[in-house]
Amino acid sequence: MINSRLSVHHFSTFKNIAKKTFDKFNTKYSANVQAFKQKVDTTASSKIQVQRSTQKPYVHPFHDAHHPVYPSSMKWLETMGEVTGPEQVSPHYEHFSFARRHALTFWAGFLLLRFVGTTEDIFMFAQSSTQAWVFLFSYMYFYTEGKKYFLMPMLTRFYSKISIM
Repeated sequence: MINSRLSVHHFSTFKNIAKKTFDKFNTKYSANVQAFKQKVDTTASSKIQVQRSTQKPYVHPFHDAHHPVYPSSMKWLETMGEVTGPEQVSPHYEHFSFARRHALTFWAGFLLLRFVGTTEDIFMFAQSSTQAWVFLFSYMYFYTEGKKYFLMPMLTRFYSKISIM
C-alpha cells in the first residue's frame, strides 16, 4: 500500500537529501573541532596557570560519622536498634515449667487428645476436639503470653555488640 503511493524515484531523492544534510553537518562539525583546537593551542602557548580553588566543600552542621545526614536503610536500622535499646532482662529467675506454662499446657492437651483419639470407644470425641484445641490455643496465645513479646526489639544488634566486647 505504501509502495503504491511512492514512486520508484523518491528513494533517490531521499538519498540526495540525506547526503546534503550529512555534508552540512560534517563541515560544521569540522569547523567546530578546528575552533576548539585553536582555543586549546592559544591557551597552551600563553601558559596560563589554572588556579586551584581554595574553597572547602560544604559540610552539614549536623553530619557526623555516626549519624549522617543522608538516609540509608542500614543507618535507619541502627538508629531503631538504639531507640529500642537492649533486651529488658528479668532480675528474678523463673523455672521452665512456669515460664512456658501455656506452651506446655498446649502440648500436653494435644498429645492427650491424640492418645485418646486412637482408643476404641471414645475416639470420635478426641479426634473432633483436636482441631478445636489447636485453634483455641493459636487464637488465644497472643492474649496469654504472646502480647508480652509482640513489641520486643530485635536483639541482633545488642548481641553482636556484646559478643565483640
